[in-house]
Amino acid sequence: MKINTFITCLLAALSITISSTPALAQDNNTSITYFDDGSYLVTTLIPEDEPVISPYALTYNVNKTGITKYYNDDGKLMWYLKVMGNFTYNGTTAKCNSADVEAKSYNSCWKLLHLSSSRSGATAYASCVSEFYMGSTRIRSFSNTISLTCHPDGTFTVK
Repeated sequence: MKINTFITCLLAALSITISSTPALAQDNNTSITYFDDGSYLVTTLIPEDEPVISPYALTYNVNKTGITKYYNDDGKLMWYLKVMGNFTYNGTTAKCNSADVEAKSYNSCWKLLHLSSSRSGATAYASCVSEFYMGSTRIRSFSNTISLTCHPDGTFTVK
């Protein structure tokens, strides 16, 4: 009976590992930045709506979002920074029409300051300064920027 339970648990663990690995391997828009203290940033494109075709031209309009998540050395989410943009493209050109920013801290020791968004050409940007405090003493501070670029063929790159 113990052997059957062990085999069942082993097969369940393998099926979880097998099913989750291809999703990560197929995602070309995910990058991970590791820091010396074991913490890390994961930046990725969030899947959203399909493009809307303009009835007057072969122009596509789509909203897209990119997100950067900061995890501590224990793998716990501390905060995130999102860039949200509205884009148009037609196979030849692409343009960012608007950009917005959203950020949230999940730990009172982390403060997110100076939130801003901007756009240029076919790219939406969002930025903030993240600061880590112990009591009233700032221990760590760094600037974060995430960019979301629309290409003329309707593909997106997030960095």
